[in-house]
Amino acid sequence: MKKNYFTQFDTIRFLAMLGIILYHYLTHRVSGGFLGVDIFLVLSGYLVTSQMESKYKAGIQESYFKKTWGRIRKVWWPMVIITMVGLTYLLLFRQQLLVNIGINLTTSLLFVNNWHQILSGSSYFANMLHPSLTTHYWYIAVYMQFMVIWPLFFKASRRFTKTKWQSGLVMLGTALLSGILMAIIFTPGEDPSRVYYGTDTRFFSIAFGGAAAQLLDMEQMASWLKNRIGRFHHFIVDVVLLGLLAILTYGMLHMLDAATFTYYGGMFGYNFLAAVTIALLTYQGSWVGFLLKFKPLRWLGQRTFHMYLWYYPINVLFHMVPTSQNWFTNSIWPQVILIIILSCLSYALLEEKRWPVPVFNEVRNDQSVHLFTKVRNLFKEPAPWLTRILFIAFALVFLGGVSAVAVSKPADNVTVEEEQAAEQAKKIEELNKQRAEQEKQADASLSTYKDSLSEASLGFYEGIPDEQARFAYQLPVTFIGDSLMVGESEGLYTLYPNAIVDAAVGRQLYTLIGYPASLEAQGMLKDVVLVDLGANGGFTSAQLSDFLDEIGRDKTIFLVNTHVDRPWASDVNKTLAEAASDNSDSVYLLDWHEFYSNHEEASTWLSQDGVHFNPDGGQVWLQFITNGMYEVLKK
Repeated sequence: MKKNYFTQFDTIRFLAMLGIILYHYLTHRVSGGFLGVDIFLVLSGYLVTSQMESKYKAGIQESYFKKTWGRIRKVWWPMVIITMVGLTYLLLFRQQLLVNIGINLTTSLLFVNNWHQILSGSSYFANMLHPSLTTHYWYIAVYMQFMVIWPLFFKASRRFTKTKWQSGLVMLGTALLSGILMAIIFTPGEDPSRVYYGTDTRFFSIAFGGAAAQLLDMEQMASWLKNRIGRFHHFIVDVVLLGLLAILTYGMLHMLDAATFTYYGGMFGYNFLAAVTIALLTYQGSWVGFLLKFKPLRWLGQRTFHMYLWYYPINVLFHMVPTSQNWFTNSIWPQVILIIILSCLSYALLEEKRWPVPVFNEVRNDQSVHLFTKVRNLFKEPAPWLTRILFIAFALVFLGGVSAVAVSKPADNVTVEEEQAAEQAKKIEELNKQRAEQEKQADASLSTYKDSLSEASLGFYEGIPDEQARFAYQLPVTFIGDSLMVGESEGLYTLYPNAIVDAAVGRQLYTLIGYPASLEAQGMLKDVVLVDLGANGGFTSAQLSDFLDEIGRDKTIFLVNTHVDRPWASDVNKTLAEAASDNSDSVYLLDWHEFYSNHEEASTWLSQDGVHFNPDGGQVWLQFITNGMYEVLKK
């Protein structure tokens, strides 16, 4: 039977995994790292289809249910163990994150996590609002759904087609349909999580992998090239491979997770190129393929599934929601090294079973021994001390995990901040629709305008001097921000009736390339612009400079720095300060971080998540930015 596994694929897996990790740690620098998941899926489609085609040609009949069950068992047990470790850690040190655990764990272990997140309205791109140890299990759910569907699809395609080539064309056709579906369902400007999570809208990944296995026969290609080019035929393949790898790397560095281009063909095209690359890497004699067989990288690549299980919990616990800033939480590479170390240990323990432990990771044999007999024998008969220690550790982890599920908050309490942000976003839409009437009211005097406000709206004027209230009332200004600003949108619209509030949950500055021009074209970019971005992640000086250039250096721009206790905050604040230090333009820094840090009661201004404002904090923030703009513009 034809060989259908190539060691260079292990290196590809590790490089894709590295892209995924860096995407979550350095999103503004590796903005397309999420495409590493696409490479995993394409590679799975290629390998599974190659294996099934080889067995089909050899006439080997394989039990569908036995094969599917084998895949489930291989994936399921490491998921259980590593999830229990994470839940035990939460129980001991981060009980505030023990929310909605039961449903998240259940849907993850049943491999429907992606559809659960779709139906619950969760966003993959708003990590600050709903940090969860199981968010990344959406990919494993999609993968396992494909592993259930694809063998049946393959059998149907081979049954109703005469040749391998025709089967591949059918797969290409389904890939095209899936890509079209992604473009139809995706709505520009809205959260793309539905199409990102969907099995239907991601089907082209595995379909492209399968099509490449069926259509790109490297033996035939080698024969054809050798007859026409001669002994150096593999150089042609290597040149093409280098070009494709350069394009794939560029995509990982620059494609944006919420950009219209990504879902209107960008991701589709990336998967197509990835499929061609994977097929070409199997070309015999390729130097690129040979170099990717580098043993250390291959060794790491064999452990990427465990890296995937570990990376997101580590990122959430020590990067997204650290309890305090220290050398470990402020540094990326120690956390990356920890992910690799933990994955190697769990792989050795659960896959290689170097240290067998009864019940939890014992080596299979033909002897049938009852569970209680195994436990009794472990402590009654002489046993290695390491085995006993590991058994106790496993038992405590499972006890901790079950206890964490038992004490976790119910589903209706988990996404309070997310629900509040969604409500505020709806209010922004409603207020934008009411802006014409609002501007008419603003034409009257401030006192008349106040008479039209509700008692709740009048509360936004608390602590704001009359002269600053009149200033805000008359000021045309555009506010650009993230979920922090979404939460304060009602107050902004009340105090600034001539304002445009353009805020969105999970927004990051590096994704807003071309966005100011869009606002300008819609007449929504005023001569005064206030930008409050940085709570969700960092950005480079060049990205900020380009953003300010697009707004227009002739405008008066206010930059508000961030108070969030996150590893990227200091870099964000430093970058904003440097941009405002240039006296050649009208860019000013409103140092909210210093103001916040100088008030002992500042912690009481935040909601339970320690990031977003409660009503008191929101009012202080409104007072701060109003005073800051007033002091500059009234000079």
